[in-house]
Amino acid sequence: MIDERWFKYLPRLNKGEAFIAFGAARHKYVEGVKTTRGVEFVLLTPDEALNKKSKLDPTKKMTPEEYITDKLTLLEGRTKLAKAGYPEESFVFYFDMNPKDLVAGYAGTCQLGLKRIVERNLPKLRSIPFDFYSQVHKHNSRHLFVLLDVDEKNPDLLNTINELLIEDVYYEVETHGGYHVIVRKTDTTRQITRNQIMPLASPLLDEEGNVQWHQDGNKWRQKMNITFAPRVQTPVPGTLQGGFEVKFLGGCLE
Repeated sequence: MIDERWFKYLPRLNKGEAFIAFGAARHKYVEGVKTTRGVEFVLLTPDEALNKKSKLDPTKKMTPEEYITDKLTLLEGRTKLAKAGYPEESFVFYFDMNPKDLVAGYAGTCQLGLKRIVERNLPKLRSIPFDFYSQVHKHNSRHLFVLLDVDEKNPDLLNTINELLIEDVYYEVETHGGYHVIVRKTDTTRQITRNQIMPLASPLLDEEGNVQWHQDGNKWRQKMNITFAPRVQTPVPGTLQGGFEVKFLGGCLE
């Protein structure tokens, strides 16, 4: 069940904007599972609620909160993932907090479609529906937030980040492996993150004390306990991430 406190942290969408969420099965949660991404995309435009009847009371229209809950509940069910044979413990779905530009998404999809028609790339044309979600996901209408991903359960480190960023922390959650700190995107945030927070980062070690590595494109890099991400792909409080219920830890609106 989605933590209702989270709803008030959603930015109000302007015309032509949408939120996007997507589901996946991840190897990091269940050994032997091949990681999948974008298996189940959901485009969230709360204004659609104005044209839908409430499932709780058919005489009334859906509220934006009810509409989003309904959409995310369907996504959390991950019917395609389940039918594909992925274990539930491997499931996760992410919500992008930055509003997306639907017009730019449509334009990018049209360009891809025309390119593939000219190239007579018929197999790729079949992926146009997926390409639309991918294009929308790439185009922020407004870049309001960034993400600090703390990849270990370290309350002292989380407190230090909070003390450094003070009022720029928007909200934070406890995740499967640590914490997600959603931060307002400002010049101050950028400077503090670069000069004071990232120097606190250290390599992650496995159970035998060896440094963990991950592949980034063609390069191998050390896994760090703090990473900075301009895209705010974060699990919603109250939903499951690798079998762990994501917990809302508070925010600036409490």
